[in-house]
Amino acid sequence: MGLHLPWASTVGAQTLTINSADALPSPGAWAEARDIWAPDVVELTVGSFVMYYNAPPKGDPVLHYVGVATSEYVSGPYKAVDNFRLSRQTRWRHRCQWLPRPSKGGDCGNSIEPIVSTPVLLQQVGLDGVTPIGDPMPVLDRDDSDGPLVEAPSIYQSAEGIYFLFFSSGCYTSPSYDIKYATAADIAGPYTKASKPLLKSGDGPNLNGVGGASVSADGKVMIFHANLSPRGRPLYRGIFTAKPRVDGRTVTI
Repeated sequence: MGLHLPWASTVGAQTLTINSADALPSPGAWAEARDIWAPDVVELTVGSFVMYYNAPPKGDPVLHYVGVATSEYVSGPYKAVDNFRLSRQTRWRHRCQWLPRPSKGGDCGNSIEPIVSTPVLLQQVGLDGVTPIGDPMPVLDRDDSDGPLVEAPSIYQSAEGIYFLFFSSGCYTSPSYDIKYATAADIAGPYTKASKPLLKSGDGPNLNGVGGASVSADGKVMIFHANLSPRGRPLYRGIFTAKPRVDGRTVTI
C-alpha cells in the first residue's frame, strides 16, 4: 500500500523536494485507509500545526468526511483526532463525485436536471483548530456559469483586509475545471464572484483542467494543480505555481 499523504517541500516555490515519509501514517479509526484527499495545513502557533483532510468513513465509502490531525512539525507525522465529530455530524459530502439526491448524473454527477446545490460551507473553530463553534454556514454556491459544482475552497486575506475565496468550478475530469475567486469584506461574507475565471484550460501551454488554488499567507505564491496529459487521459495531476497580483478586489496572474 502506498502513502496516505505524500509530501514535498520547496524553497522559493521553484523546485520541489519529494520526501519518502507519510505525513499521515493513519487517517484515524473512523476512516478507511485509502482515498485520502485535499490536505490543508495551518500553523496555529510555533510548534503547533493542524491538518484538515478528506477521507471515506468506514462503512459508508460513497461519502468523504472532513478529518483533522495535529503535529508539532509542518512535515508531520500528523496524528488524527479520532474524537473529531464535525464531519460526522454534518455529513459533508465530497462535491465532485457524490451529490445529494435528486441529482441525475452527468458531468461530476450533477449536470442533468434537476441540478442540485453544492454549497461551500464555512465552519468556525476554536483556537485549537479542532473544536467547532456553532454550525457550518454556506458562503458560496454554484450558478449556471459554474457548471455542475463549486469546490476546493481556500481563503486568503489581503494586506487591505479583503477576503479572497478561491474555488474551482466545472468538472476535474474535463478541461472545464478552472480556478475562480470571490471577495468579501468579512470572512463570513457575503461573497461576490469575480466576473471571469482567474485561470482556465489554455491559459498556459501546459494548463489543462486547473484547480485547487491556495495562496501563501504573504500573498506571493499561489499553488494549484492541473492535468499532466493534454486531454486529461490518463488522469495524472501535477503541482504548478504562479505569482498572484492583488489590486483591491481583483487578482491577476
